[in-house]
Amino acid sequence: MAALFKHVVWRCVLDDVASCPKQCRMRRAIDSSTHPCAPCTAARLRSARNPTTTADLAAPTTSADLAAPTTSTTSSASKPDACDTPDKCVQHGDNALLNDRLDAAEQAYAWACEHGAGAACSRLATMLHSGALAPDQPRFVALHLRGCALGHAPGCREAGVAHHKGDGVTHDPRLALKLFRKACAAKDASGCYFAGLLLARGEGASTDPKQALKYLDRACTMAEAVACDDAGALLYRGEGVAQDPSGAVRRFNKACDLDARHGCFNLAVATLHGRGVKRDRKRAVMLLHRACAAGQQRACTAVEKLVARSPTKAAAPSAGVDASSR
Repeated sequence: MAALFKHVVWRCVLDDVASCPKQCRMRRAIDSSTHPCAPCTAARLRSARNPTTTADLAAPTTSADLAAPTTSTTSSASKPDACDTPDKCVQHGDNALLNDRLDAAEQAYAWACEHGAGAACSRLATMLHSGALAPDQPRFVALHLRGCALGHAPGCREAGVAHHKGDGVTHDPRLALKLFRKACAAKDASGCYFAGLLLARGEGASTDPKQALKYLDRACTMAEAVACDDAGALLYRGEGVAQDPSGAVRRFNKACDLDARHGCFNLAVATLHGRGVKRDRKRAVMLLHRACAAGQQRACTAVEKLVARSPTKAAAPSAGVDASSR
């Protein structure tokens, strides 16, 4: 069983999201980088639909900040005998990784990264992060930056996360926002979400709720549940954008359908108070049960109060909705 699980985790490293255990696909369930599912948290959750790129969402086409690192990130790797092009070496590295030949995988990815395969740079970085190789956070970030410069969207996103946290590099929200925007322009849902989150908070740039909403909606279109929920919260409250309870409810509905941890609680609040949707206490209780079962503690508390008392005396959740934290 342990060996089988290990192979499943490696498939997660390769972004084969369908093969990841359910607990790995649940993005907020795993925080620790030492957990065996940690590589899965970097796997992208996608839908087939992607919005048309708009000018205000485009990343800078040239930026010294986003250039490939000038220092070596791959230790001048020698070319493996089994492959002769970067793409073939990525495939060779994938096969080696799935068969626990870590040295062969490292060599193949390192050579492919040096020779222009952005995905190989991010694969090699993930090996560092997952414990397959000795941890080296500065090299982890440098590899993702190189992958980003070579056009690999997850590299932009992961380098952005590191710069936002100051993990192995200087804390730099401005650069993090640039990297998230570049990931978003390449249709990375999490990159769009993080860009929206930073703009909503005023990190890396002045607070801009309207631009934040555009990024969050774009991520929502790509099935990022938490982005749907947060976009709905902006519209429900009218925070820097025109208040639109009906538009908020549509986004809460989508978030709830995608992932009950996001959206179901806020949809229940709107339904209980009849804002943007017909008032329906029975449906609100059902939604709270659903959110509670998915691990939303506030929903558990709210539903206990609602079902324990009569409808006329029940202490309903506040009419204000929650923005998801992540």
